[in-house]
This record gives sequence, C-alpha cells and structure tokens, in this order.
Amino acid sequence: MYSINTKTYERDYGQFVSKPITAMKGINDKIILGFEDGSIDIISLNTKTIHFNKSANGKIRNCCPSKVISISGIERDKDMKVVASDDIGTIIVVSI
Repeated sequence: MYSINTKTYERDYGQFVSKPITAMKGINDKIILGFEDGSIDIISLNTKTIHFNKSANGKIRNCCPSKVISISGIERDKDMKVVASDDIGTIIVVSI
C-alpha cells in the first residue's frame, strides 16, 4: 500500500498489520477499510490516514471488538457517517 504526497509527488509506503476484510469508497476520495482485528482505517489522498483500533489496555475505541464483516456509509451534505458491524453483532458509527 502507498499514498502519493500531492505536493512532492513522492510515494509514502505503509504496511497493513492485519488483513483487510472489507472496503468501501467514501466521500472526497476517501477509502474505508475494515480489518480482521476489528480496526478501521480511513485512507485519504490529501490527509494522513486515520486508524481506529483498540487502546493499549484493550479498551474498545471507535472500532469493533471482533472481525469487521460489513462497512457502509451514509452521506449528508459534506459529512459522512461510516457504519461498521462485526461477526458477533457489534455495530459502531464513526463520523468522518
């Protein structure tokens, strides 16, 4: 995976720690990925990637406790809400 810096046109390489399971295209050319560990990435060409995952002490913060199996988006004006669900029935909503 890499993103391109639009000012210098250099590639910025990254690596996924966990296997991506689901993906969707969001507004403003954002890509939303759901991973098997329950984390969610919001990738944008213009800004830094946002990563939602479990905290160091195991508390859930804006991510699913189990494997993300479904991601969908709800767009309103210039705002978007991402709805993710996992394989044990948890549903979360993240505003981007």
